[in-house]
Amino acid sequence: MGARFCVWEFSRTTAGFLMAIGFTTIIHGMTINGITSVNVSTIERRFHFESILSGIVASAYDITSCLICPLITYYGRKLHKPRMISAGMVVFVSGCITSALPHFVSEAYEPLHNLNDSGLCVDNYTREDVNGDLSFSRIPLVLFLIGNILLGVGTAPILTFSLTYIDDNTTEGKSASYIGIIGGCSSIGTVCGYLLGGYSLSFFVHPGGNTAGISQQDPTWIGNWWAPFVLSSIMAVVCIFLLLQFPKTLHRTNGNLSGDNNSVVDQNTSDDAAGERKVYRFSTSVTALLKNRMFLFTIIASGLECFLLNGFSVFLSKFLQNRFMVSPTAASLLAGGVSVPGAACGQVAAGYTVRKFKVKIRGILRLACILTVITGLLNFNMLLYCPGLVHKESENCRSEMKCECDHKIYRPVCGEDGIDYFSACHAGCKRVSEDQAGLSSSDYGYWNKNEHTIDPAVTTTSLNVYSPCHQVFEACSCIRSNNSMVGSARTGTCQKHCDKLVPFLILLFFTILLSFSVTNLSVLAVMRCVEPDLKSFAIGIHWFAIRVIGSIPSPLIIGYVFDASCEVWMRGKGEGEFCWTYNNASFSRSVILMAATVKVLSFGCFAVAYRRCGTLGQMRNKVQQKQLQSLSNRDNSSQ
Repeated sequence: MGARFCVWEFSRTTAGFLMAIGFTTIIHGMTINGITSVNVSTIERRFHFESILSGIVASAYDITSCLICPLITYYGRKLHKPRMISAGMVVFVSGCITSALPHFVSEAYEPLHNLNDSGLCVDNYTREDVNGDLSFSRIPLVLFLIGNILLGVGTAPILTFSLTYIDDNTTEGKSASYIGIIGGCSSIGTVCGYLLGGYSLSFFVHPGGNTAGISQQDPTWIGNWWAPFVLSSIMAVVCIFLLLQFPKTLHRTNGNLSGDNNSVVDQNTSDDAAGERKVYRFSTSVTALLKNRMFLFTIIASGLECFLLNGFSVFLSKFLQNRFMVSPTAASLLAGGVSVPGAACGQVAAGYTVRKFKVKIRGILRLACILTVITGLLNFNMLLYCPGLVHKESENCRSEMKCECDHKIYRPVCGEDGIDYFSACHAGCKRVSEDQAGLSSSDYGYWNKNEHTIDPAVTTTSLNVYSPCHQVFEACSCIRSNNSMVGSARTGTCQKHCDKLVPFLILLFFTILLSFSVTNLSVLAVMRCVEPDLKSFAIGIHWFAIRVIGSIPSPLIIGYVFDASCEVWMRGKGEGEFCWTYNNASFSRSVILMAATVKVLSFGCFAVAYRRCGTLGQMRNKVQQKQLQSLSNRDNSSQ
């Protein structure tokens, strides 16, 4: 009885709802912004997706959320908001479960296509073909699309009704603080998602399954990507129970609430008349906003800024894995540790600067132009990357040796000539060294290209070793040695020690910080360049523009850029294929060109908005002078 009374008291306070919706927002941020981004590269390898397919799946969430939010907010405005959020969480749970289903409906994953196959060059040897692992099925792709659509539908009530419910049931001063807390919870959820997703990927996809002796640094390793989705669904069920305890309207301790003094329709107006008036106000509001050139160019610039931010947030973990040869777990930790603090600091810094120095709208747009130029220059940090793998073409050599090599499983070896080969078979290796086979990872080193010996001073770490058992192969006919016509090779890659990761992360942090500062400045500019009665609607249009210009197309385009820079494709049965390695130089050129184009367009839009700011100010001054003149004439006539 006492516990029930405590729950009842908890569900009758704004603080109680803030705690419940904060927990809900953490789960939302953890799933959408964290877990989904971390799993991109793993899901591509597991189900043989191209990067552009990953972009389509990611865009499905934004498209659905963009389309469903206006319908949800219009038809559900008079309904029980906590129950609407709970209904959304039910759909959210369905989306999480659907996103995890491909693991259960697909065949079990085996790291190596034939565990008894040594991968050596054997004359007239026919290797077993791959059936389950390399065959492409549309079922996982369809399930991921449905899962993201359900997540988009379930997210819509969280993004809308949570804010309006707080705004309707608390004072105006507290409402702004509470909404800020909800935004902070979303950032906390993102960090939790990166940590949980990265930790889960350190375990094999099948708990207790046969890993064939490989570690998570091997290209054929598939981590446990599906478990975080299941955990999110369980936590979301708890949120549903909590949110159902809240009434339609909280007990109001203060009559001066934020929404009470600004009702759009008079309470005595009939429902039909109110409906006609809302339609009229909607059409005139759209027309007024579209005629406001400063508003129009500001939201376009904001959408362009979000194009780069949202696109790279989807592929950031994969980006770090391929450019700096880090493991999925390390990539997720680095991505979360840089992006989330950078975004939070950028938003806070922009708001503090405007409030501290009392920056007017012209100053806001001027600052946005300056920061856009700086972030455009910082995008040249894409030139920092570790050298990619250089694969030597040895078709003629293998043809002479009659090697029947497998072109589907990527198991790179480093020859003593300093060149990477697709596998030991592609290097023409005949046997495994008896005295060095099974070398532990702590003893494994890179080939010294000049001395043709193992350099113990340059050892690998857990971030960049590609080998299940670190074997040494001998009698490699495609590798030329100084002392003989055949050379040796070692499992793993020839990549030397790279010290560019830390400088890249530092520059990336400031790029994200300043970019989010620009997006926050654009929001402030939007609210100050429209009439007070149109602020809420203008923010809604601004959010819609961000989705249409930024969130929806960016994963598709950046996914295409990834695919275009691929060097080694894995092509299995059917239509499925995915990339093993990428050409970092080609990718950098494409990204810098794309970023420069976006930044030039963004700067141009902010500059036009800045120029229009003076014209709008003059127009407002004229309107105010006319109003004052009208009041003066009215006073004179009354006297």
